[in-house]
Amino acid sequence: MDQRYHTRIAEAYVRGHCLRQGLPVPEDCITYGQEQGLKMHYFKVKEDLPRVQVVLGFLRGIQFDSLLDVGSGAGFPGLPLKMAEPSIRLTLLDAQRKRVDFLRDVCRETGLADVECVQFRVEEYVRMRRETFDVVISRAVASLPVLTELCLPLVRTGGHMLAMKSVHCDEELKQTEHAFSILGGTLEQVTDYRVPGTEVVHRLIVIRKTGETPVRYPRPFRQMKKKPL
Repeated sequence: MDQRYHTRIAEAYVRGHCLRQGLPVPEDCITYGQEQGLKMHYFKVKEDLPRVQVVLGFLRGIQFDSLLDVGSGAGFPGLPLKMAEPSIRLTLLDAQRKRVDFLRDVCRETGLADVECVQFRVEEYVRMRRETFDVVISRAVASLPVLTELCLPLVRTGGHMLAMKSVHCDEELKQTEHAFSILGGTLEQVTDYRVPGTEVVHRLIVIRKTGETPVRYPRPFRQMKKKPL
């Protein structure tokens, strides 16, 4: 995988923007987007590519079909993962309508098939899709104890939750051990990796779903933040 996926997403974003605004689609979408000040800073090639490659390395070693990207925002890491592995049944979840509209534009303009873009808060979505996904992935939308309570109920038994975190999360990991046992998860793998050419180090945390999550979880978000498991 290389930076071409960033170009595809950025071009699709510009085309979708123009279509929504009733504007003609320019021949050079990237230049137009830069001139108009559109938010294509979403896509940081140097930092994003190593993250995607590490996740792909793990996914290619397991059997899975469905993947949910929680708090997808601009579609990272779900969209580049789908571009690299078109067989993935991908769901992109975000609470903001504007972001979900953007994701739908990108999927339509890039021709990505078998992608569902949905607008819900995670704790609402759990009520509809509890324990149905093979893999649930999220990039630092909350502290690890809260993120685990939000995401692990969506993973089927035998599946995996992947958290993309800072390397400075040892204390969070320690605090989350109790949550793993309550929610039916087991810490399986922690992988640290450096962004080439920099001193930046990121971490991929892999949690295996080893048992069903009690139906009372996740709790209301305010309660999760006030009193983490």
